[in-house]
Amino acid sequence: MWEPDNAREVAECLRDAAQEHRALNIVGAGTAQYWGGDIRASTTLRIHKLDSVLRYEPGDMTIQVEAGMAVADLQSVVADHGQRLALDAARIDRGATVGGMLATADQGPAQLAFGGPRDLVIGATLVLSDGEIARSGGHVIKNVAGYDLARLVSGSLGTLAAITDLTFRLHPIPAATGTLSIETGIDEAVTYAEAIAETALEPVAAEWISGRLLIRFEGTRSGVHERLDAAAHITGVGTSILDDDEATQAWAQQAAVSSRNGHSAQDTTTLHGLARPSDVSSIVHAAERSCLEHGAVPTIGAGLLTGRVDLRIDAATLSAHAATVDQWRQDIESHDGTVTLRDRPEGLTDLIDAWGEPPSAVAALRAVKAAYDPGDLLGPGRFHPWF
Repeated sequence: MWEPDNAREVAECLRDAAQEHRALNIVGAGTAQYWGGDIRASTTLRIHKLDSVLRYEPGDMTIQVEAGMAVADLQSVVADHGQRLALDAARIDRGATVGGMLATADQGPAQLAFGGPRDLVIGATLVLSDGEIARSGGHVIKNVAGYDLARLVSGSLGTLAAITDLTFRLHPIPAATGTLSIETGIDEAVTYAEAIAETALEPVAAEWISGRLLIRFEGTRSGVHERLDAAAHITGVGTSILDDDEATQAWAQQAAVSSRNGHSAQDTTTLHGLARPSDVSSIVHAAERSCLEHGAVPTIGAGLLTGRVDLRIDAATLSAHAATVDQWRQDIESHDGTVTLRDRPEGLTDLIDAWGEPPSAVAALRAVKAAYDPGDLLGPGRFHPWF
């Protein structure tokens, strides 16, 4: 295992790897190391020692940090100035790094209001497969010069370059937050969420978790209170406004859907589906059918207005996992969506591929991979069988 201390040493590692034709598995905290296909690499390149703040401008609400810094540590730094990085993916609580968040394009409920990691990055430094250091963007929000390399590596799962530092735009910590809850099926939940979205209430999250709709608002204390009341008027009888402890528990339940933390890896598979928001209801029903037919137990979390559906499968046999994954993936692909296989029992990818049908843009993906990593040394196997 290689554990460089800075960007210069990362570049030396990649140059050595290129000269020796050595395949690398690039990781930060390792919270997503099993996502996608099984990597065929002889060496792991961990960047967790790159964990410093390089530049923080509270007045501009921007911060540049090394890519191995834990998101939680970054939040502690900026919280002293009443600011935050508006990311809330579940694995942040397990130590996920800022570089890992961009490389996986991981998203949480706040995506509805703030977008994903790539939408918050305004600058990036990468080390390419030949050891060359490349920079993109800058320290100010209005900077459009050059290629947007941060967006290029978003979701690349460490197969195009090593990320060494990132510059983010920040947001203020809200004075108050509030959560509305109602027990309801997915179809009604979608109807409620769409009705609320058509108003000026501007929720920051709208999630459905296996029979429960959660709507979150942020702002001033009086403003949040007024919007909770207005949203409750739309959803009607059965709606409750959660106190702080209840809200914390409810959102922890949402986070548990997409994280295997606390669950046996041998019994649990987690999947991440993306499709059009209008297809969320159909995809949730498809997940329930797939699990029922193959004897698996589903836990489902859906971003009702963003098109994200997370599915956790608990099943007794590998064959049940494989059959459920395969059927649900075909359902999502029939809606022109995609599925990422995340954590899963050992041996599952002996039964099914990690990825389904190639997307229509697979030729472009292969061309980008060939241009940035011609020797296929970065994360080989991660996107098998696409490339």
